[in-house]
Amino acid sequence: MIVTRHSIYVGLTDSDEARQKDSTKGLKALIDKTCRQYHVNYTIANTQGGFWKTDDYFMSENSFVINLIGADDAIIEEVANDVCVFLNQEFVMVVKDEVDCHFIENDIRDKRKQLLLKRSVHSEF
Repeated sequence: MIVTRHSIYVGLTDSDEARQKDSTKGLKALIDKTCRQYHVNYTIANTQGGFWKTDDYFMSENSFVINLIGADDAIIEEVANDVCVFLNQEFVMVVKDEVDCHFIENDIRDKRKQLLLKRSVHSEF
């Protein structure tokens, strides 16, 4: 199935203090809480990134990429705005694309039973 994936890129350097004020773990927990409040499916990846702040100033920083699958554009804007405010950022970058998505399902209980049965049969010999 084709679904919409939004990726929110956010730096962890506080825009007022020019340093990362809070722990990466604490900032991740804040984003986690924000995404849960909006009832969206998401993944948060801790990354390293950089950008040209001015023509002669390159800034490198820890960052997060928040991938959200299947959420409405309006919800994404709210999440991005909240993340921007909560992490005291001048901006965040939002990328939107259409992706082919499918799920691989299995009944893990049946698989475990089969595996245990197989082990018990082999252990009898």
